[in-house]
Amino acid sequence: MNRLEPVQTLPQAQPSKRGPWRLLWLAVGMTALGLLLGVLGMYLSAWSSPDLSSASLSDYYWDTPMLW
Repeated sequence: MNRLEPVQTLPQAQPSKRGPWRLLWLAVGMTALGLLLGVLGMYLSAWSSPDLSSASLSDYYWDTPMLW
């Protein structure tokens, strides 16, 4: 019980071999997911209003550039 256990250390960091393509792929993927989320949100918000025509509200969303 008086013996000390050896301390485990983390391995040394290795340089990344993936290059700049990983960063580009990440940026394109995150942009695409953001656009998909925005389009899905606009679509669902157009269909969630029971008082208004969902088709005309959806057309209004797509025709209004300030929403984009």
